[in-house]
Amino acid sequence: MLFENNLIKMSIAVSLILTTLMACNHDLTQTIKYGQKVHYTKGNHLTFPNVTLEFIGLTESPPSDLYPRRMYSYDFNICSGDQSLMISWSSGTGDIGPTIFELDGNRYALELALSDKLGVLEKNELVLWKIDD
Repeated sequence: MLFENNLIKMSIAVSLILTTLMACNHDLTQTIKYGQKVHYTKGNHLTFPNVTLEFIGLTESPPSDLYPRRMYSYDFNICSGDQSLMISWSSGTGDIGPTIFELDGNRYALELALSDKLGVLEKNELVLWKIDD
């Protein structure tokens, strides 16, 4: 009887773990629309229709004689097919405009802090736009 109860408890625990894992994997592979606000975390892959974006981390540059303030760069790895590119977004100079980049023949704009169309973005929130020529 004790063995059967433990077996039932273990089966329920395994089922809950598998259900959680499947839900997490579904969220990670869900395609995000361009122009949609999305939260990012280090190491999490964000899948858009043509590219996958991964936040690598925050880089800090100390003050210098040329620029007396600390600068922070938000570094991202972008992949499309077999091509990849590392880009950095920074507001250290006071410009909080988008970072424009090209990959696999397409142009994109990465916005952090402020979106031209969507307004102020929350901490760890970004918007990726595909720029049509």
